[in-house]
Amino acid sequence: EAGVLKRTALRLGAQVAATVGVIVLALSGVAVLVVVDCQYYNADTLLHTAISREIDVIDPPAGVWLIVRNQRGTQSTPDTPRGLPDETTMTQVAANGVAQTAEVTIGNRDYRVLTEQRGTATVQAALDLTSDHVQRDVLIRALVITGAVGLVIAAVAGALLGRRAV
Repeated sequence: EAGVLKRTALRLGAQVAATVGVIVLALSGVAVLVVVDCQYYNADTLLHTAISREIDVIDPPAGVWLIVRNQRGTQSTPDTPRGLPDETTMTQVAANGVAQTAEVTIGNRDYRVLTEQRGTATVQAALDLTSDHVQRDVLIRALVITGAVGLVIAAVAGALLGRRAV
């Protein structure tokens, strides 16, 4: 009889842990999606702000590089990363006037790139996404650790409560 009691309590603990695990996984997924969406919104807002200001390639917002192409040639922010501008997008936007936003990988870095037609100039703003990726990694690591601890606590609590109930 003690063995049946112990197995039943362990089974209840496992069921509670599985239920909590599904809930934690779903909520963690929602949290990551909200953070990613917020990061994209903030990046796009910063890029639009950089382009809409007076076109000043010398002093863009921190972490943003500007490239301006007009009849006088191409100007870019000092120390623009090698591989920028995204020439294909610059040519497309200059031809059709439709703004484009994309993520571009150059080397081992990801950039959020916005290209717009501003009067007679084609302007491209690029934002390094490294800090966003670091924040996401920290969030995911924290969710995994707290989720694992929560599962252990739920399993132990479920087993204890199950034993008591049986």
